[in-house]
Amino acid sequence: MRAGIFPSRYAALGLALAALTSACAPSRPAPPEPPSTNPPATGNPKPGTDLYGDPLPPGAVARMGTVRFRHEGSVWCVAFSPDGRTLASGSWDKTIRLWEVATGKELLKFERHEGWIHSVAFSPDGKTLASGSADKTIRLWEVATGNEILKIEGHQGLVSSVAFSPDGKTLASGSMDSTIRLWEAATGKELLKIAGHEGAVWSVAFSPDGKTLASGHANTTMLIWDVADLLKDRK
Repeated sequence: MRAGIFPSRYAALGLALAALTSACAPSRPAPPEPPSTNPPATGNPKPGTDLYGDPLPPGAVARMGTVRFRHEGSVWCVAFSPDGRTLASGSWDKTIRLWEVATGKELLKFERHEGWIHSVAFSPDGKTLASGSADKTIRLWEVATGNEILKIEGHQGLVSSVAFSPDGKTLASGSMDSTIRLWEAATGKELLKIAGHEGAVWSVAFSPDGKTLASGHANTTMLIWDVADLLKDRK
């Protein structure tokens, strides 16, 4: 046998196997492209708008950057709507804003609070937004229109956290006044006040079944509350 015949045959066999493997292997779909953060390629913007098509202030001819996903002060809280399409945010600029998640476009701006916004929460059906503010109030908003539904007063300090119960009928709030309060979401009526804590109540959250409430406190503790028992005792 001539030297080099076997190596050449092996090489040819390897190429054939590689081609067969490639032909038989299932094709994998390409990974989805990440959403673009660049302005749309629409050519020159219309007069009075920026590259994204958003309106400019009177007299301005261009904008560096974008107004999308942006407040005029520090953003203290954010919350997704139940369907994931809308993002709510609250800011030091005393406004609450709703944003289209897919594009970052501002949908609505709420400006009735007199202090910065520390907490926002959507109702389970996504139709109502609750907000807690440094002005010591809680406000409920109609998501579709931005109209204020209720102004709830009672806390004596900044409202640091708000949360809806899973059925949407009860709203819990925590405050720097060291209290937790439960409110009837439809009317704003106070159902329960839990006092006697050491330091501010920074966070509240309902369990998925709505029977339990958790709270986080400035004194490094977390507490669990039996909401049904507390409300029963109140009656």
